[in-house]
Amino acid sequence: MGNYLYNALYRPLTSPSIIGVIIFCLLLIASSSEYMVNDEGIWNYIAFLWIKYGIPPYIGAIENKSPGIFMIFVISNLLFDVNIWFPRILGSLVMVATSIVLYLIGRRLYDDLAGIIAMVIFGLSVTWKFMDGTYTAQTESFMVLFSTLAFFFLLDSHKARGTSLHITGIFIAGLFMGIAISFKQTAIFSAVALFAFLLSFENNQFSSTYKNILINSFFLMAGILFPICLTLILLLVSGITIADYSKEVWLVLLQKGGGAELDITSRIWTFITKWRYSEMILFYPLVLLFIIQRKRIRDNNIPFWGIIFWLSLDFLGVNASGFYFGHQFKQVMPSLAIASGIAISMLFQTPPIIETERRRYIVQAIVLIAILWAPYQTLYRFYSINIKGGVEDEYGQYRELGLWIKENTKDNDYIYLLGAHTNPAQAYSERRSASRYFSSLFMGRDGAKQEIIDDLTQNKPKFIIIEHRMSGSIKRVLPELEVILKQSYQRKMTQYDLEIYERNSLKN
Repeated sequence: MGNYLYNALYRPLTSPSIIGVIIFCLLLIASSSEYMVNDEGIWNYIAFLWIKYGIPPYIGAIENKSPGIFMIFVISNLLFDVNIWFPRILGSLVMVATSIVLYLIGRRLYDDLAGIIAMVIFGLSVTWKFMDGTYTAQTESFMVLFSTLAFFFLLDSHKARGTSLHITGIFIAGLFMGIAISFKQTAIFSAVALFAFLLSFENNQFSSTYKNILINSFFLMAGILFPICLTLILLLVSGITIADYSKEVWLVLLQKGGGAELDITSRIWTFITKWRYSEMILFYPLVLLFIIQRKRIRDNNIPFWGIIFWLSLDFLGVNASGFYFGHQFKQVMPSLAIASGIAISMLFQTPPIIETERRRYIVQAIVLIAILWAPYQTLYRFYSINIKGGVEDEYGQYRELGLWIKENTKDNDYIYLLGAHTNPAQAYSERRSASRYFSSLFMGRDGAKQEIIDDLTQNKPKFIIIEHRMSGSIKRVLPELEVILKQSYQRKMTQYDLEIYERNSLKN
């Protein structure tokens, strides 16, 4: 009876199709909140500006993301106006696709089980509350798909070694990595790992000359640069200069709001907190197991050092900004999942065991992984909000505020919102911000405060709305704002935890 049960469970638990459907369902459950959150508000607003006013990113609105995510939200807004469902469903599909690519990589590197384990671990991990599983349309969701595709095509190219298809495969790998960088800058760490993976794989399996290595590296770099250049051309056509692109996408990371202002003590403490007191500790035994089996891994022609470099560089990518938002940890998940899949699968090869016993152990291992990696907090959140009805999403008030602004303003009116969580209201209002510094994250940049005051003086927003809990600190940071409010505005109401000021109709 026991063996019959394990045999019955074996097929569904090791089916990529069934696992993919389960992951998709979990992601839909995770993203079931009806409210827009801060990042979604930023990208919806930038898409709105680009579509309605022809004002591209970085000129009409300051944001430090690569252009890829804006294009996703432009498509979303063109199809469905301001919304969250299209990007979230697309993000869920993208992460399912990533899990399938990881299965294919694991199978190519070692065996089918390594791919299955990698797929299960990745799919469950990205639904964790720790990794912001509720918000599936984050930049990392799209970035990791294309970076993972890059590693897959690099591996796949070696089947055609010695032919033109080999070079084509390397170029395509670079192409996907370039797209990944166009979604988030930290994919550069993955790009460096891709070069290391290329060298490790060739040295592990083939006798390559320096000439071949240089040629392969050239085509890999050409592939990476191609989509980046295409994106740049699109931005240039839209009116963005190379200086705008460089300053707002790359140099912004060295300014306040990009992480440069964080002191070393804060970084170290947050690093310890996030990597020690979180679900990430589940991976440490598996990484150690992978390292312990180094000789066996290399004996099986698996690029051990290539995977180690991939894991290490994406680890650096996660830590680069110093902010440690949950969704940033998704960057390291593909390499962690592959290393874990290979490490676990290799355990089932020694000592040799009969097939029926092997199936039993595999079922037990997958069930154990499902129990340890299950997104308990995410599922409880879904129950609390959608079934029990006892928890109200904190962002609900900002949707109401945005719709209220839309009803009480005209299309050509400006507004200005100041707060840590007001970006969804900006998006729902479908009104222009009086300043390109519509998000408080970058107010600390050199010259930003004076530019905001100049914009408020020139564009004269109908409403200036300040998040109540930040009112005191904002007025201290922008003392000139107090003068503008006294001269030209009157307090209309305090609502939605915000102070709402309306411009006096008799004053300019």
